[in-house]
Amino acid sequence: MDRAGGFDEAFFIYFEDIDLCRRIRQAGWHLVYDPRVQIQHLGGATTAPRPDRTRLEYRRSQLLYYDRHVSAAGRALLRASLRAELAWKTVRGRFRDAEGRELRALYREMLRRKGKPA
Repeated sequence: MDRAGGFDEAFFIYFEDIDLCRRIRQAGWHLVYDPRVQIQHLGGATTAPRPDRTRLEYRRSQLLYYDRHVSAAGRALLRASLRAELAWKTVRGRFRDAEGRELRALYREMLRRKGKPA
């Protein structure tokens, strides 16, 4: 963990485990899967109350991961798909109330920050 730099605090939630695994492999270590080990996730406490905000945080982490580890073409495709998703949500009226307008502004800001997701 120390050689790989541990968990990157730039990832608020989502993709931090994938980023760490990638850096562990880059440091020359091997990842091992043991199917006998099971973890039960009693999830939802953090994300269930605000699903729209959760999706935004997922996308922020996804953009950060792509900006660090994926080709320019892959990053461009992701950003294009996110812009299309934002347009579709706007057409469907997902951003009509005050919270929705704030969320839309956050998405737009996130997509403007080329290479620097907040």
